[in-house]
Amino acid sequence: MELRVITSEGVRALAVSLMKEANVVAPQRREGRDQWSFAKVKDPADICLEYTSTVLPPKKFAFPTEERLLRYKMGEEPKVEPTIESEPLVLFGVHPCDIYALNCLDVTMTDEHADPNWVARRQQMRIIGVDCLPDEYCFCAAMGTATVDEGYDLFLTPIEGGYVVKVGSQAGEEMLAAVSTRPATADEVKQAEEYLSKQLAMQQDRKIACEVTALPLHLTGVVD
Repeated sequence: MELRVITSEGVRALAVSLMKEANVVAPQRREGRDQWSFAKVKDPADICLEYTSTVLPPKKFAFPTEERLLRYKMGEEPKVEPTIESEPLVLFGVHPCDIYALNCLDVTMTDEHADPNWVARRQQMRIIGVDCLPDEYCFCAAMGTATVDEGYDLFLTPIEGGYVVKVGSQAGEEMLAAVSTRPATADEVKQAEEYLSKQLAMQQDRKIACEVTALPLHLTGVVD
């Protein structure tokens, strides 16, 4: 699919457009600290895509620590019914490693006994990814999660003056149609490729003592 270019102003306009139809969650700087966390967006100007890591991953919105599982009514014959609650959600500015983690949870949560709450949330979830530059503590390359080819609707790679955008789904194409973009030039594609090369070169060379692609299967019981 054709690569597009969106300006930094266009990214903010995209957030504004999405906020009209869904809860938008994005990385934002924590007040008074050199830290970032995913939080519901109230002002698109608060979105910060230039971050290395967040205090907690966006998983907390995809897989909340608390959720209503059932309703019941006491009486001579108590009545119990399952509850599935979900609403449109956009995870905005997710790094490749966190997208990969959500893909792993998809395997775990939709195994032989699929979690209906997870499935319902995922069906209404849209993901906009963004590339990052790692610090000395990152080891995504060793885990094979420095880049990702699926699991997102849009994916942004920083270039001068904006971002190269890769569309990953029909939903992503529809989201992008709401804002102004243009085809990427050969020079802009080269900038994006150079950014990725720099990203991989900065990764720590750590040895992982297991087959990382099988990690989600350990939670399903398929792998001991």
